[in-house]
Amino acid sequence: MPRTRVETRARARVLQALYAWDLRGEQALERVARQIWDDLSVPQEERRIAGTLVHTVAEHGRELDAELAEVTTNWRLDRLGVVERSVLRMGAAELLGGKTPPRVVIQEGVKLAERYGSVQSAKFVNGVRHTFPLLAHRYFNRVFGDVAPSLDVLVEDVNKIPLYTPRWRGIRRVVALVPHLFGGTVFQELAAPLAAAVWLAERPLGRVYRNVPFEAISQSTADDLARRGIPREHVEVIYPGIDTRGYSPMPAQREPRPVFVYLGRLKKYKGVHYVIRAFAQMQNRDATLEIAGAGDYRPRLDTLARSLDLGRRVRFLGRISEPDKLTLLRRAWALVFASPKEGWGITNLEAAACATPVVASNSPGIRESVRDGETGYLVPHGDTNAMAAALDRIAASRDLVERLGRAARSFAETFTWERAAEETAAHLAKVVAAPSSHVFRAARR
Repeated sequence: MPRTRVETRARARVLQALYAWDLRGEQALERVARQIWDDLSVPQEERRIAGTLVHTVAEHGRELDAELAEVTTNWRLDRLGVVERSVLRMGAAELLGGKTPPRVVIQEGVKLAERYGSVQSAKFVNGVRHTFPLLAHRYFNRVFGDVAPSLDVLVEDVNKIPLYTPRWRGIRRVVALVPHLFGGTVFQELAAPLAAAVWLAERPLGRVYRNVPFEAISQSTADDLARRGIPREHVEVIYPGIDTRGYSPMPAQREPRPVFVYLGRLKKYKGVHYVIRAFAQMQNRDATLEIAGAGDYRPRLDTLARSLDLGRRVRFLGRISEPDKLTLLRRAWALVFASPKEGWGITNLEAAACATPVVASNSPGIRESVRDGETGYLVPHGDTNAMAAALDRIAASRDLVERLGRAARSFAETFTWERAAEETAAHLAKVVAAPSSHVFRAARR
């Protein structure tokens, strides 16, 4: 049997053992594993590979669980299902041994999501977008394999799950483009099995990409890469542009009374519940809040708004068109954004281009798209009292709205796609001019 198939079967044996051990409580993990594998007559080679991982979990279990509980934020390990805990523990054990094949970990997560996950998990797995990381290397070899050695550079968009292109054969140079990395926040965004797969796949980033040049879309993302082991001098920050011709001010469309807006997906991760709670704490009772976007957190937000007795002061607009989005940004007295982490606050800059101030969490990525006290206000993430105070400050003065809006427009005009393109071209030219052996010396050991 091919070794990759043996390893895949061995991981299935590990999951069987971890699952049974979790359910049986006080029994020793390695004893449970032996009993199950004896009953199933598991071949020796599978037992050997699986046994190494089981031993790692048994020996370092508390250490692994503590680390996993820390990074999974609101998904405390004791609240996860048995399947999810088993996937996390197996993946963490492999990482501890320095032998994690990310694709196999991802495949196990996908299989579990298909078998045990929610409807949302199944949609995530079945979409072409989300199976791309499993198919990209094979497709690249089939289509570009013959010409790969002649390519000057391969640019990888590292989005959710890295492709580990520095390990692809025949590639002379790689540049990694990173919007942002999830880390533990992915557990607020995805079903647990898939969140585990993404989190585990990001872990070896510093080792595999250590000598690869990076392009990051914000200083916050560059700092995150440095914390993961990427030398800071290898990261070029290139901010995205904004269409300041399409997104433009229209003073006559500004509402006569304070209107605050949220624009984006309705996911727990986005912090819209903080926006609603802050709005409810405002002293000004004439203001209204309009929430545009769709997502699975909408029912919870509806319930929250009703429980706070906000009545018609909060309106859910659902998904809106681009023209309606532009009108909404022009009508608003401020855009409100409370995400704990973003790669870059593009919606904040769209609002700024419309001369609309922004009140946002002082979070990584977001803080670079708002100049506190100049184009809007930054508040500590999750501090609804501070956010309510900022909203009241804006609601109390139309003149303040216009002053912040003028500065916001000037700020947005500095972010052009022409500048982004020129900086990207210059960085790629610099990479191509560098000796490729220097770029990949450590990554290919």
